[in-house]
Amino acid sequence: GVTAAAPPEILKRTHLKGDLRAGSAIHEFIAFGMADRAELFDGPVDISYVPELNTFRGRTRMQLRVKAVRSAE
Repeated sequence: GVTAAAPPEILKRTHLKGDLRAGSAIHEFIAFGMADRAELFDGPVDISYVPELNTFRGRTRMQLRVKAVRSAE
């Protein structure tokens, strides 16, 4: 599982954006349509994701597009 580096930000009342910590690495993530699952990020989670390049305001960076999330077991 991974943990949120900080509580995720809710965008447009439907999406989540934030940073996930996996060991010593931190990865930016976006989770479209998952704002109702924000509380899951209070603890460790298991995610399925697709890595992608996101270009915003002239800056390109790698982010994880979360497809599914559940509490880590």
